[in-house]
Amino acid sequence: MRPASSSRNLAVLTSTRADYGLWRPLLTVFETRGTITPQLVVTGTHLEAHHGRTIAEIRRDGRKPWREIPLDLVDDAPATATRAIARLAEALGDLFADPDARPDALALLGDRFELLGAASAALVAGIPIFHIHGGEVTEGAFDDAIRHAVSKMAALHFVTTAAHGRRLLQMGEPEERVHVVGALGVDAICKEPPLPEAALCRMLGLAGSQLPRPLVVVTWHPVTRDRQATRRGLEALLTALAGETDLHVVWTAPNADPGADEIRTAAREFARRHAARAVFLDSLGHRGYASLLRHAVAVLGNSSSGILEAPAIPTATIDIGSRQQGRPKAASVISCPEDATAIAAALKQVRDPAFRAALAGISHPFGDGRAAERIADVLEGLPDWSALVAKPFCDRIIEGGTTTGGNPEGEEVQWAAS
Repeated sequence: MRPASSSRNLAVLTSTRADYGLWRPLLTVFETRGTITPQLVVTGTHLEAHHGRTIAEIRRDGRKPWREIPLDLVDDAPATATRAIARLAEALGDLFADPDARPDALALLGDRFELLGAASAALVAGIPIFHIHGGEVTEGAFDDAIRHAVSKMAALHFVTTAAHGRRLLQMGEPEERVHVVGALGVDAICKEPPLPEAALCRMLGLAGSQLPRPLVVVTWHPVTRDRQATRRGLEALLTALAGETDLHVVWTAPNADPGADEIRTAAREFARRHAARAVFLDSLGHRGYASLLRHAVAVLGNSSSGILEAPAIPTATIDIGSRQQGRPKAASVISCPEDATAIAAALKQVRDPAFRAALAGISHPFGDGRAAERIADVLEGLPDWSALVAKPFCDRIIEGGTTTGGNPEGEEVQWAAS
């Protein structure tokens, strides 16, 4: 058994610009403490030119990837995603079979389809999986099923709220394996200094040193459980934004899920037609994106950043459709159907002075900016990670829609915005 004080190797999978931004606070804590050595496995859209080749952001941070695994995400077809899962499983299976390369554990975050390949490889190799953001519900995306599948393969869980912890207990997870820590995205908002406004202007290709206002940040991802909803929401967004002629738009690219190519094409065309007030970008990087949110009247679309991170600033969110349905939402989040008239009404609401004044007093359920420290504390305190591979299933009686036999970390907590 390796002593708890010695450094252990933790493989950390990052496949998108979004999850790397969430990993950054935890990587910094590991690097500062020196007791756990993070080994970055970089894959997915990080290595794709048409997704901005965002591995550059990792290198700009001074971090050297441990392994780079291309997945050849040439289009948004379901078969391409399926092949990517298989490629990653095969590559990691070979890596984990090498005794000189085998990590002590694998850390996974969230619910991207790539995680299925990574988790399967680690499970078969007997490498414990540490999963962050388990127990959540997003009813409009197949991410929901992926998240729960990875949770069942995981040995240890770091969840954002007590309610999410209780859901894992309902799934049979042992209570001592579930830790409520908050969201790493809130850590990034609380601790990373924002970029100067002039730097943001340069990133957006804008002249001058002040951003145009009012400004919205738009992201529309595929609704993978309802392709018609993807198109319906996109058309509603385009119609609503075309009618808001005084509104400046920064539209960031969708993820690599099936249906993304249509969104990307439409967003680029919108920016071309409305070039005086709209910009489309593949990626701003996490710090650039978080900095831009501080100047926006709202985050608009169906990105989880509008639910998890924007309320911690606080910036208003207009959450459209079902993709994020099931997640707890702060008072700064306006839920809106896939309808242009409703979106226009919400855009009017977020610019109302009374609504904006009320943002200062909101609370949110996703943490106090110390998730990374809590995760590191738990991992450092476990003397033998390999002992976590064997995991019992804990049967619990369901009474009135809730489980008996566990309530991690007590009752739900509301956290103040930074």
